[in-house]
Parts: sequence; structure tokens; C-alpha cells
Amino acid sequence: MRAAIASAIERHSLSEEIRANNHKLSELQEELHNQKLQEEIVRTKGEIYASVIHDINGPLTIISGFIEIINQHISSATMLEGGGLELVKDRLSRITRQVNNCIEISQRYLSFLRKRSTERAPIGTNQILSDLGELLKVHPSAHKNELVIHPLSEDVVAEINGTDLIQILLNLTINALQCSPEPHHVEIYGQRLTQPLDLSQFADGPESQFVNRDELQNVAPLLAVFVRDNGPGVAPEILPKIFQPFFTTKTGNKGTGLGLAIVHRFVKEGKGAIHLQTKVGKGTTFAVYLPAHDLTAKK
Repeated sequence: MRAAIASAIERHSLSEEIRANNHKLSELQEELHNQKLQEEIVRTKGEIYASVIHDINGPLTIISGFIEIINQHISSATMLEGGGLELVKDRLSRITRQVNNCIEISQRYLSFLRKRSTERAPIGTNQILSDLGELLKVHPSAHKNELVIHPLSEDVVAEINGTDLIQILLNLTINALQCSPEPHHVEIYGQRLTQPLDLSQFADGPESQFVNRDELQNVAPLLAVFVRDNGPGVAPEILPKIFQPFFTTKTGNKGTGLGLAIVHRFVKEGKGAIHLQTKVGKGTTFAVYLPAHDLTAKK
């Protein structure tokens, strides 16, 4: 009898101990979950803030270039008139547009932080390409290289915010211009695709990568934009890493490792895809595919 009572007490104590341990384990799991969630929030916000700095740096660099041009024209002049005055007016107008770009970029990220969807501002791709050319005229990376931008023979509107599209093309083009310290050629061109992509033709390998295959809205018409350079190409061991945030092959403070990560995010948000083809010693081509509609179509 005494042994049975002792056994029952022991079983009860063991049961209580197991219950207490389970409770502690549940608390620990919840604490770990909350910690991971907090770390994810901090990491996400950190990437957002870093992206804001990276994106705004582009327009600020361009603004700086225009201000330098204005200073060169007015530093030794006692008065401005004729062509000199018109040049200053033109550059000030362009500076205003770049300031507005900074404001729009900031608003886009604030909308993301507040979990609000940003309004899309549809604009023809040829206008985007024209703006891109204007922006890059005074960018330091374009000075010693040859940059050629071809308009589309059939203009279309990409189903993506116009600011996002120009940021995609700016990042890809600046990346191409900075791929080598040696003078090289960068070309941008595009086309309207009347058929969906045959995804079986895009195989990943040491010289090729297709990004966002599963989430691509593969319905015609599609916009295809290509950024091609004849630089050094991308080594096979680096290729899988290039869209990772903060990954860069540039030395010193020349690269943040954010440009291609931002491109990846914008293309994914726009239900598009990226096809990267590269050959060491020959160059690299980025192809961006985005859902689109014709200029005359109403959305």
C-alpha cells in the first residue's frame, strides 16, 4: 500500500515536472519566435533604409553634376544673357526634376513601410528611355564609356510604376558602366513581344540565370528591355550571388551591393522576370521582361 502511494506520488510529481517543462518549452519557443520576428523586422527595415539611400544617391549625383555645369558657366561671368542664360534655366529645370525624383522615391518607400500600395503612373517605355539618357549624360560613370540607347520601334506601357522602371534601368545601366575600369560599350534596347515567353528556352547554368520564373505574368504583350555591355563578364562562381543584398565585387566604397537586389525586388513586384547571360571576357546582357499594354489600350 505504502509503495503504491509512493509510486502514485512519484508519477504525479513526474507529470507536474513534465507539464512545467512543457510550459517552459512553449515560452521559450514563443520567445524565439518573437526574437526571430523582431530580427526580421529590423533586417527588413534596414534593407529598406539602405535601399532609400542607394536610390536617392543616383538623382543626387546627377543634381551635383548639373550644379557643377552651372558653376562653370557663371563663376567668371558678370551677367548672363542669351545662350548662357538659357543653359542655366535648362539645368535648373533638370535639377528640379531630379529633386522630384528623390521625393517620389521617398514616398514609394514610405508607402511600403505603411503597407499602402503606391499608385502606378503609367508612362511609355520610349519616354522612360529618353529620360534615362538625359539622366546619364552627366553621370560620372558614363564619361569615359560609350552608351547607346535605342528607342522601341513599337512603344508600350509596362505594368509597373514609371519611377520603378527607371530605377531598374538606371541600376542596370550604371552597373554595366561600372563593370570595368577600362573604356567599354554599353547598349540599351527593347522590343514589344506579341507572344508569351517559351520558358523552356531559359535554362540556368554557369553563364545564364533566369530569375522569378514562377511568378512571371507570362501573358502577351510583354515588354523586353536589354542592357548589354562588352565588359569582363561574370564569373560562374559569382553568378548565383549577384542578386543578393549587399553582395558586391567592387572594391573600397565603390559599391553597396544593393543595385541588383533593388532591380530584383522591383521586377518581382511587377510580376516580371530577369534573364542574365554572361561570358567571361566577352560581356553581360541583362534582359528584363515585364507585363505591358499598348499605348492606346485603356487600363
